[in-house]
Amino acid sequence: MSKCLFHHLFGRLARKQSGFHADWATSLLNKQEARIELEHVEHRQQMKMIDLNLEELQYAVALRPFIEKNIGLIIDSFYEAVLDVDHLKRLIEKNSTIERLKKTLETHLLEMFSGRIDQTFFDKRSRVAETHVKIGLEPRWYMGAFQKLQNALIDIANEYLPREERIHASKIITKILNFEQQIVLEAYEKENLRQRSMQYEIVKTELKEKIAYISEELAALTEETYASIEELMANSTEVNRSVAYSTEKSKETHAFAVRGQQQIKDLEQRMSMIHQSTVGMEQTVRKLNSSAEQIKKVVQLVRQIAKQTNLLALNSAIEAARAGEHGRGFSVVAGEVRKLAEQTQHSVEQIAHLIHDTSAFTSHVVEAIGNVQALVADGLNESAATRKAFNEIVDSMNKSLEEIERVEAEMTVLVQGINEIGIASDKVSASAEVLNSTAQNL
Repeated sequence: MSKCLFHHLFGRLARKQSGFHADWATSLLNKQEARIELEHVEHRQQMKMIDLNLEELQYAVALRPFIEKNIGLIIDSFYEAVLDVDHLKRLIEKNSTIERLKKTLETHLLEMFSGRIDQTFFDKRSRVAETHVKIGLEPRWYMGAFQKLQNALIDIANEYLPREERIHASKIITKILNFEQQIVLEAYEKENLRQRSMQYEIVKTELKEKIAYISEELAALTEETYASIEELMANSTEVNRSVAYSTEKSKETHAFAVRGQQQIKDLEQRMSMIHQSTVGMEQTVRKLNSSAEQIKKVVQLVRQIAKQTNLLALNSAIEAARAGEHGRGFSVVAGEVRKLAEQTQHSVEQIAHLIHDTSAFTSHVVEAIGNVQALVADGLNESAATRKAFNEIVDSMNKSLEEIERVEAEMTVLVQGINEIGIASDKVSASAEVLNSTAQNL
């Protein structure tokens, strides 16, 4: 603020010479010290943007006595609003005390109206931001609290300053608080970035370690898996060969069963023919036995005739003896007839004996044929049962062959799948190595 402006204000206020306005005039007339010493061009540009210059800082210093006079009320009002928020209250109770924070805020607030903005000013605001970030105070609560502070400062200016100066004072208060917030929020951002960078480095280190650990475990697991896959491939190949061998043997067994089934059919046909032959033989033997009975009757008849002839020859011999010399020739004939009768009787007895033996033999033959027929009947029944069993065996073998062929096909697919798993395992191993290498280069 220029010297003439000070005198102009003083002259205008001095004429009133009453109460607070006199204090304000006296404060303006005193030479106010102000200093701006900023290292970074950006910071000076920030001040220029909001029109915060040396004259404004001098004006701010003139406001300081009134702020200092009411500092207790300002701070109490500020923390009354802060403590009304449970979250903020817990943060204060956890990290500090109200008395300590009030003292810190008093010093901080008076420094804002000291007229000096330099690197120390910036450093203190940066430390405030670092503390806020450290305790977990979010920027929204900081901004809200500063609005409360701004309202209190403007109320002080409205109470102590003349009406025509209140707007100007409010603008300066707003600029100072705005610049304060810029510094703190910038520090907030830097601290957040720093902590995020640190957190990122921590996470990156942990991630590298975890990735390295996982990749090593994955590589080891892949090696074990590959070894297991190789063993499984060997076993599955052996199983596949066993299944193929079983399939071949099952096919051979099936062929044997089919041949056995055909042989049973042939045996049944032969046994049926034998049964038919025995039936015909039995009929022939029974006819032979019937003929032997007829022969027995004939032999009986011839035996009676022979007896009659023998008796006739005996009577003829008796009559020839009675005839004496005349009956000698007849006696010779009667003797021949008697011899013939005896021979006939002897032959008939032989025939009867043979017929008796033949009847006994035919009886045995009939009995044997009956036994053969019974055996053939049993054989037919057993062959029928055997044929049924062979049919079931063939059906079962057909189903078994279908199942074995299906298993063989599935085993082939399984072996192919295992081979593909082995290839995939190689790829996983390569990926694990790449992952480990990538983790080391993070």
